Amino acid sequence: MSLLDKLWNGEYYPAENDVPDTDEYRDISHRLSEASEQLEHCLSDEQKALFYQYCELKNQCELLSNRKIYEDAVRFGAELILEIAYPGMKPNRLPDEG
Repeated sequence: MSLLDKLWNGEYYPAENDVPDTDEYRDISHRLSEASEQLEHCLSDEQKALFYQYCELKNQCELLSNRKIYEDAVRFGAELILEIAYPGMKPNRLPDEG
């Protein structure tokens, strides 16, 4: 099955495993988790609710930012392929939708 078929059928999601596989990332992720747990133990219920709201909004913001980065990277890759395949041809740039 082709990559396009997998994308169309929802069998391929490029970002589902998109975290660095490095000791540095694992260490920072672990430290972040520990700091979050320590913070939760120090907060009142009202402060915890605010902290959870903050985390959710931050995650949504990062998701939107990562989506834009992904879109730009795909466009760049497509333009690079066209440039390699057709040297000297200037691709028609589509207006940015975001």
